[in-house]
Amino acid sequence: MVFLTSHCDEEFENNYSSYRSNKILEERFIENCIQVYKEDPSIVEGICDLLVALAQKHDSSVSLIKKFTLETNTALSIFKRLLKSSRDYAVYYSIGNIADNTCSDFLLKQYNAGKIDDEFIFLYRNYLNRENHDYFYKKLLSLYGDKFKYNESIDYNLISASRILGDLEVLKSLSKFLSDTKEIFEEFNAEYLSYKDIGEWKRNIDINKDAFRNNIVPRMLQDFAHKIGKVTYKDIEKRFDIEEKWEWFVVLRLIELINNKVEIDNWHKKFIIDWCNTEIEKCDFKNAVSNNQGGGVTYKQKEFAVQFFWQKLNFPVSQEVMLDMLSFDWSGLYDQTDKDSNLSDLVISRLQNIELAKDRILNNMRNGISVKGVLESHIRQCKKLNIYKATEEIFNSITRDGINNFTKVRVVDVYVQLGGSICDFKNIISTLDPNLDYVWHIIELLDNQDADFAIKLIQDKVETIKSNDKFNAMKYLLNYGDKKGFHLLISHFFEVKADLPHMLDNKISLIKYTPEILNDLFKVLLLSYSPLFNKQSQFDKCSSSVLSLLVNFGLYSEGNFIKVKEAFQSFIIQNQSSEPMVKDLYYTINRLENSYYLQKGDVLSINNVLGEMKSLV
Repeated sequence: MVFLTSHCDEEFENNYSSYRSNKILEERFIENCIQVYKEDPSIVEGICDLLVALAQKHDSSVSLIKKFTLETNTALSIFKRLLKSSRDYAVYYSIGNIADNTCSDFLLKQYNAGKIDDEFIFLYRNYLNRENHDYFYKKLLSLYGDKFKYNESIDYNLISASRILGDLEVLKSLSKFLSDTKEIFEEFNAEYLSYKDIGEWKRNIDINKDAFRNNIVPRMLQDFAHKIGKVTYKDIEKRFDIEEKWEWFVVLRLIELINNKVEIDNWHKKFIIDWCNTEIEKCDFKNAVSNNQGGGVTYKQKEFAVQFFWQKLNFPVSQEVMLDMLSFDWSGLYDQTDKDSNLSDLVISRLQNIELAKDRILNNMRNGISVKGVLESHIRQCKKLNIYKATEEIFNSITRDGINNFTKVRVVDVYVQLGGSICDFKNIISTLDPNLDYVWHIIELLDNQDADFAIKLIQDKVETIKSNDKFNAMKYLLNYGDKKGFHLLISHFFEVKADLPHMLDNKISLIKYTPEILNDLFKVLLLSYSPLFNKQSQFDKCSSSVLSLLVNFGLYSEGNFIKVKEAFQSFIIQNQSSEPMVKDLYYTINRLENSYYLQKGDVLSINNVLGEMKSLV
């Protein structure tokens, strides 16, 4: 929390991929904070600090904290903390984003008590998020008449639409952009502007008077001031002193607008297509994606922009360029719900000759693909296009470290679907780590082709398999009546004191009787009576499971029936003094006998009954 608060301003300049940071913050960090709050409510203090820090540096990220306040019902407590903070743009902006109706009610009580002045009410009204604004504003009108009324009614949708049109208009002309920039400096009558100055100007301007204004100019000033401390008009002129710099700025802003579902006009479409046609000759899509030290990917922005616009506007490019774009898709093995997010799918749908795509994919894989996501995307297309010739390359990708082990489970399936034999892995599987998901998946598939080989492999490896898969390995051996699996399972039970339900899945009958197996089961049964088990839950589950196993074992043959029955009687005699409840096992003996004779179809004689009654005395 402290680290993120102090480093939240570290973004890459002109790096469009920074939009991913919001996703990471929302899905990982905020979710973790919500879980931590349940155990430690004091995390709210850190959330307040982070909220203000984000407001100072990254306005768009502040709204992510809203998810925390909604899930934890902490909006009012955070609101009260912020009210005690020193008042500046960041605090106002934070308050406005997280406040809900309960916060508004509290604020009005504070105002009526004389603890809040008129100026703050005006600021709160202007900063308050849209979903709670109407509630607060109606209360102001009902309580104080026109005192806090806007000059005229506000149509936020119209204002938003007007500013978007302003954004599009200002991007058509550098001179227009500079004149709007200069106008802001003139309003301040200052040579230098800070990040805070521009933020306050954005929030405090008359919203009706300035409805025509664009968002891009003040945002650019704020971003630039954040990077260099204070910004002058000459700094902005220098920033765009050559045409290429201005064009790139327009390109990045248009990407953002299009991503936000803004409909661009013909002027901007022509600008985009002309720019792409000029820059596409300089693009190297085949080498534009690379691995970075953090385990992710780094991509060249010019190539990103060209393919982005090509996806959206579908202007003509050569088949060779489209084939090169196959190397720019790192979306991986899994199909996306949004087709646009899979560049290679779009390339293939727009190519006139699908065979060209198949050949390029196969050649790329044969030449080697170092980026994991790009390799996985190629494998996905091998599956979709039935590129059977790629099985050798897919096999090699499974045995190398280029793809993560979990994804390799899917890759193994693709290999088999394209005609590869699972038995091809028999020569190498003994060298692979048995604790990896895809190795265990291979073993399961081998079982269908060569069960003897799979059993021998597990027998050799079961001692080295870790806890995650060891249980499955032991059950697998039991499925084939392997005694080693049973003894390992019992040892595992005594080691971890785990519950036994469904552990053996009634496979005990597949194992040939030995005194050791019977002794092991009765050891577990005795342990189930001990204080190690909760008498209301694990006791019943554990004991009933073992008893079912013993009964099934006794039903397997007449010899088993006699030995199990004798073992039960001996167990009761040996343990009834220390564990009185073992006497209930006489009912189990009776169940065993009834089941055994029903299974045989025999009818008990009076002598049989008398003999059994004597054994109970």
